[in-house]
Amino acid sequence: MLSHLEEILQCLPQETDAITRVSFLTSPVPMDGKGTVRTPLEILQKVPSDQELMLLRREANLFARHMAS
Repeated sequence: MLSHLEEILQCLPQETDAITRVSFLTSPVPMDGKGTVRTPLEILQKVPSDQELMLLRREANLFARHMAS
């Protein structure tokens, strides 16, 4: 189990199915203003910084809102 995985997945709605969760974990996330992108899975596979965890929580919330639209 990846450290912080459950914490990040809890930002998605409870009813989110497994396919959607995998989609979130494998979707590119912009890391900075320089065009650097990484997937949440790549970020969690290393020891994520507090800033990276904050970014992942925000992205999960945005992803959840996008799904609801």
